[in-house]
Amino acid sequence: MRLAVLADAHGNLPAPEAALTDAQRHEVDGIIVAGDLTGGPHPGETIRLLRALGSWMIRGNSPWQQEQVRGLVFNPGAVCGPLNGDTRAQYALLTWQDHHWSVEHRAIPYDLDWIRTAFRASGLLAEGGALARAFLLSIETGHNVGTYLLAHAHRLAAEAGCESCDVVPDAIWEQAAATFEWEAYT
Repeated sequence: MRLAVLADAHGNLPAPEAALTDAQRHEVDGIIVAGDLTGGPHPGETIRLLRALGSWMIRGNSPWQQEQVRGLVFNPGAVCGPLNGDTRAQYALLTWQDHHWSVEHRAIPYDLDWIRTAFRASGLLAEGGALARAFLLSIETGHNVGTYLLAHAHRLAAEAGCESCDVVPDAIWEQAAATFEWEAYT
């Protein structure tokens, strides 16, 4: 038996499409989707695609939960926005052979221009502001630009005397977006 395991599609339709095309070449018997399906420009289309293929879907790590488990534990990678410097759609193939599972990690190129266009055409880039821009840059670079932006915003908030604020005030958030070193990630 061989299973494809995908995670973190985040509404980025061409990434799971690329991974699934590759998985079909490996004659998988089923698809497990480890959650985090929404957040990008095409969440509905991504979910419909995975449902149409009869995928088994489980909740992702938003919010993150961790348990001690016995057995096989692995990270399949992220089909959308992996944060290891590799922008390809990453997933894993699980193969049952000789009474145990083996894991093969895969990384498949996909059309990043398509996702750039989708971010603009869907309105996500315009309406989502700096966080959407950071999310797109994370997809384009394979680095966690969103975390760097949030750290910058929290640093500015602390400098303004809001280190214990639950929410970064709008004025500080706007300052963070204006002073963030975007060019370092383009």
